[in-house]
Amino acid sequence: MTTFPLLQSQFGIFMEWMKEPNSTQYNLPFEIKFGKEIDTDQLEKAIQCIISIRPEMRTIFTLIEGKPSQYWNKQMQISVKRCTMTEEEYQDYVEHFVKPFDLLSKEPLWRFSIVETSDATYLLWDVSHIIFDGYTLSLFCNNLSLAYGDEPLTAGSGSLYESAKEEQASFKTDDYKRAAAYYKETFCDAEFVTLSHKSSLDSTLGKLIRKSTFLPISEVDD
Repeated sequence: MTTFPLLQSQFGIFMEWMKEPNSTQYNLPFEIKFGKEIDTDQLEKAIQCIISIRPEMRTIFTLIEGKPSQYWNKQMQISVKRCTMTEEEYQDYVEHFVKPFDLLSKEPLWRFSIVETSDATYLLWDVSHIIFDGYTLSLFCNNLSLAYGDEPLTAGSGSLYESAKEEQASFKTDDYKRAAAYYKETFCDAEFVTLSHKSSLDSTLGKLIRKSTFLPISEVDD
């Protein structure tokens, strides 16, 4: 098993998770509503195809001598939950879909559900920000369209693990040392304000509701 270091951004998320393991602050949930004409079998196949070629989607975290590392579990089981329910039941299902991820459970750090109601078909997914970001989201949505149409996908370059190795190597460069010295000098007398810490039971972290609106390109150009 080949392990890799964490990016500094990942390390920060990991440390926050250790402090608040029941928080959903770093969950990234999404919903796509389709018409009834969508082929749910093909949609499930497309999701499985994407996960199978993207190493970061099968990332597992572990502690080695107390230090977090990550690796690619090529044997990870890829399952998409399928449900049929009423619209009223769906609204309740959505409310309880987002749950904390255990970063050391060796379980997938994502959840996918395809839900069929009498009015529509919904794709829900929730993924940990420690393996998923804005770029990955754009890539995933593009690949979902391609895979649904049975077009071939490629893993591409610039994986999460390569970026982590490059970042670690950069810490030994003169450029990094100069940058570190600059920030140390600039902020040596700075006073920082920290937010008051609340119990995870009272925390509102992760309780964000986000909606997307799509406009015709002609309106954007105007």
